[in-house]
Amino acid sequence: MARKRESQRITLIGGVLLAALTLVSGFAVYAVMQRQLEAVLVNSLQSSLHSDRRLFETEIRGSVVNALTVSTRPFVIQNLARLREAPEDASAAHSLQRLVRRLVKSQQQTAEANARLRDLEERWRFALDSAGAGVWDLDLSAGKILLSVRCKHMLGYEEHEIGTSAEEWQALVHRDDAPALIAACQRLVDGEVQSFTHEHRKRCKDGSWKWVQARGMVAARDENGAPTRLIGTYIDISERKRAEEIIQQQANFDPLTKLPNRRLFLDRLDQQIAKCQRTGAALALLLIDLDEFKEVNDTLGHDVGDVLLQEAARRISGCIRDTDTVARLGGDEFTVILSDLTGKAHVEEIAQKLISRVAEPYYLREGVAHISASIGITLYPGDAEDMGELMKHADQAMYSAKRLGRNRFCYFTHALQEAAQKRLRLSRELRQAVNQGQFEAHFQPIVELASGRIQKAEALLRWQHPERGLVGPEEFIPLAEDTGLIEGVGDWVFREAVRRARVWRDRFGTDIQVSVNMSPVQFRSEGAERVESWLYHLEEMGVRGEQIVIEITENLLLHAHDGVTRQLFRFRDAGVQIAIDDFGTGYCTLSYLKQFPIDYLKIDRSFVRNLENDPNDVALSKAIIVMAHELGLKVIAEGVESEEQRRLLSEAGCDFAQGYLFARALPVEDFENLLSEGGRMSAPG
Repeated sequence: MARKRESQRITLIGGVLLAALTLVSGFAVYAVMQRQLEAVLVNSLQSSLHSDRRLFETEIRGSVVNALTVSTRPFVIQNLARLREAPEDASAAHSLQRLVRRLVKSQQQTAEANARLRDLEERWRFALDSAGAGVWDLDLSAGKILLSVRCKHMLGYEEHEIGTSAEEWQALVHRDDAPALIAACQRLVDGEVQSFTHEHRKRCKDGSWKWVQARGMVAARDENGAPTRLIGTYIDISERKRAEEIIQQQANFDPLTKLPNRRLFLDRLDQQIAKCQRTGAALALLLIDLDEFKEVNDTLGHDVGDVLLQEAARRISGCIRDTDTVARLGGDEFTVILSDLTGKAHVEEIAQKLISRVAEPYYLREGVAHISASIGITLYPGDAEDMGELMKHADQAMYSAKRLGRNRFCYFTHALQEAAQKRLRLSRELRQAVNQGQFEAHFQPIVELASGRIQKAEALLRWQHPERGLVGPEEFIPLAEDTGLIEGVGDWVFREAVRRARVWRDRFGTDIQVSVNMSPVQFRSEGAERVESWLYHLEEMGVRGEQIVIEITENLLLHAHDGVTRQLFRFRDAGVQIAIDDFGTGYCTLSYLKQFPIDYLKIDRSFVRNLENDPNDVALSKAIIVMAHELGLKVIAEGVESEEQRRLLSEAGCDFAQGYLFARALPVEDFENLLSEGGRMSAPG
């Protein structure tokens, strides 16, 4: 029965080990199995020895144990001969003979088991080699990992080039994939799963990346059940990944232009609509049809037509942001999704850029080809409630563009189209105004309330339109900001202000400080270079920084990044002063006033307008003045139109005022006439 039980134990242990063969490394299997079998045999023999007390009381016990230890039959035979010399101890001899027979039989069983293990090991190695799998064995407590040769060869390393450091092996994982791999292993360690499978990239010896699939399971636990050892395999799946990428490319991208195809375009449009519904943002859909493409294709051949389509795709892609989508729907139809819109001007700017780029000549091997683009524009959520309706409206707008003569864009709605045409026409005329010098600066006096004298002036831009006459800044400045023309316009105003400050100083012998409005766009678009250019111009003109004030808005400070802050302090260091225009209408707080180099607060005209009738506006104005003075700032009131307003502001301690009570914004000659008369606008308060 004992032998049967031991045989069952051997069978059980062997079965458990064989079940782990798909995960345990080849060089460890044989040793583990052999140790287990030897332990079973030792336990079996020791049980037999304990059952015979006389055997343990003689030298025979040591001989048998030695015989078991070295497992040699000659040693046992030698001890048998010694017993024959003492026949009186026949019972001991009989026991030893019986023990030796058991030992020999056990050795035969061990040999047979080893042979079976070697056969299984060879089969297991063959299976792993056929699958291209490498094996790993991780000791969690020691932070050591044993790697099979194939694991290392898989990445181009020789066996000696990678040690047993788990941290070193982990460092080869692509940084984008590492967090997910660590999380998968942690779920295994925490007992949430029994095994894990994870695909990630590892860095090869030559610096390239290879996709591998890692599988793992817990191989050993401590007395508390916590994992102490993990084992698993690695398989190179790079070819599979490349195949998947090819399949993905073919399913979602146009093979000719490499742009997203209709399937991927519709998926992205659906995602963008869902995003708009969540965030309240807007998007524009532009449907582009290439005019005259059919004629080129029929005349020069389909091969040439394909080349033209590829070039058109490159031009269209070059006109949009990385966050937007351009796709080819088929034939000569393309579409663009413009997401996160801030205004219609951006849509029209992109549409006009697309039209211009598509219309440029195509230099093909058969000659030069000319085509144009008709673009239909529709907006979400304004023009449609779902994707199908949006596509239909874009198609209708595109055909409207074709009917109107091609080489143009059309909105889905008539009102939007009319407004777009007006903005487009005005932007063209504004560009001409910059090039042809149609601008002029008017100057509104800023009066010191205590003395009644003109101490400052605000430079205000006017557009002398050849047909419409004088155009105010409220009509064209927003358009200039949207189209990027504000940069050239702003540079012109600044240089004109500096020139006038120099002229007035030389002519009237006094420094008239000139204020210039600076758009937030100017700070964000090459702002640092612009500041340096302006300061260089000041120095070149011989004008001190203190003669110029830069007026900014509160919202600029609210969203100021490091670049804006550096520009403001660069002005401060050069002596140029800073004023916050329209103070009280934005979101500025005391913390902003302390954080930035501010010199003046300009009380917005909305507070000044009702000073005579609304005590609350009087209180607010007084509060602003007191706060500013406590912070060491001066205050300028805008929009002062009556003597009573001037008196109330003066009593509240306001430093300066400007408005129709003193003068409107005046042409240069009229402003200089005021200065030549002494610059006194009213009696001191």
